[in-house]
Order: sequence, then structure tokens, then C-alpha cells
Amino acid sequence: MMPLVLFLALGVADFGRAFFSLINLSNAAQEGARWGSICQSTTSIETRVSQAAPDLSGITTIIANNGLGDTLQVTASVTYTPITPVIGNLTVAAMGGSITLTQTAEAMVEVVNTSC
Repeated sequence: MMPLVLFLALGVADFGRAFFSLINLSNAAQEGARWGSICQSTTSIETRVSQAAPDLSGITTIIANNGLGDTLQVTASVTYTPITPVIGNLTVAAMGGSITLTQTAEAMVEVVNTSC
């Protein structure tokens, strides 16, 4: 019975950590979109996204911008690795080799400013 309880506890811990990472990634994408609505500098937006989620490393940011009055879309993604080896091996094998968490946020472009 103990191995089953331990397996479930580790699974819950890893799931909680993945959910925490997903929420941080969502907040980072929202922060990048908010910042991008007033400053369309790609480097500045990517920096803002990375600063908004310091616990996550290796964030990839994709920015789609159409101009003044249109929506700016910021998509942030990160590869999640489970802590526990057993859970990690099971989930990674089931998901095709890796788990990529992705979040997208949109904001209306308020001003055209690329010099931020």
C-alpha cells in the first residue's frame, strides 16, 4: 500500500508544480501583452515576459503585432520537466518526449512606440 500512496503523493506534487508553472507562464504572457500595448520593441517584450516569471527558465516568446488599434498577441511557452523520475518517465513517455506549457495573451496596441 505504501508504494501506491507514495506514487500518488509524488504525482500530486508534480501536478501542482506544473499547474504553478502554467499560472506563472500565463501571468508572464499577460504582462508581456500589457507592456507590448505601449511598447512594440520585441526585445523589450521578451525581457518583460522573462522578468515576470523568474522561476521559469527557457521561456520562448512569440509576438504577433498588426499596428495601432489592433491586437498584440504574446505567446509564451516553456518545457516542463517533472521532478520525480518515475512520474517524469511515465508522463514524458505518454506525452511524446516532453511537456510544453503554452499560454497566450492579447492586448490592444495603444501607441506605436518601438524605442522603449
